[in-house]
Amino acid sequence: MSLLLAVLTTVWTVGAANAQHFKLLKTQPVALVSQQASVDRYGHIFVSSENGTVYMFKADGTEVKKYSSDFTTTWTVYGWETIRTILFSSELQKVEVLNRQMTRLQSIDLNELGIGYATCCSPSTDGNLWVFDQVDRSLKKVSYQLGRVVSENPLTSNLQSVNISNPIFIQEYQNRLYIADSEAGVMVFDNMGTFEMLLTEDLVEQFGFWKNQLYYSVGDSLKLVDLYLRKVTKKIQPQQFESAVLMDSGYLMGIKEQQLWFYRYSE
Repeated sequence: MSLLLAVLTTVWTVGAANAQHFKLLKTQPVALVSQQASVDRYGHIFVSSENGTVYMFKADGTEVKKYSSDFTTTWTVYGWETIRTILFSSELQKVEVLNRQMTRLQSIDLNELGIGYATCCSPSTDGNLWVFDQVDRSLKKVSYQLGRVVSENPLTSNLQSVNISNPIFIQEYQNRLYIADSEAGVMVFDNMGTFEMLLTEDLVEQFGFWKNQLYYSVGDSLKLVDLYLRKVTKKIQPQQFESAVLMDSGYLMGIKEQQLWFYRYSE
């Protein structure tokens, strides 16, 4: 049996009664692709490469658009908003705002707004940006329309027993803010920036959201944590990826060895 046929016909099982069937739709090589990926509400997938290019794909692997930045950097991409895509580079301390046509609307230098050193940055649901400033260890909200910090919340006083040392990924979802720290796990804050709880002690570099669950890659599985019940489940992946994203429409995309692997799955 050929390798491709094996991929198309193999069934991976989670538990005795939960079989997941994966069908490989397409593989797409992307030179110097990063491990981070984002999904918007329409099921489009965004990935970036180390040369500053950001790609948009449909869930089946069809390339839709791409954006070539003026900067050679690996962007962290946030495509969840329906009207704009946010790019962040910790290396350059810059944010770029794109419209849905992947055309740049605005370029923001965070240092010029009084940010000491941003380790992570993402859009907020009220049209601003969440930024973690490592210099004064505070969670700040930046208005890129006004070009200034509009609120800040020092995190040293409200973390209870959790030690936040190196936040590396941040995203708002269902009126809560989730921050991955490389040494603490994933923490939950309310939409004012007040600490609520440590959701998981697993150390992850990025995560995504699927329905009412936060998920991230662990070995050959996707680990899903219910945001409200904190129940943990797993979905077996068709192979071990560096990272992967899920879509509500029954698609999965994994990143491995400079390639994107697009699957349709059923349970």
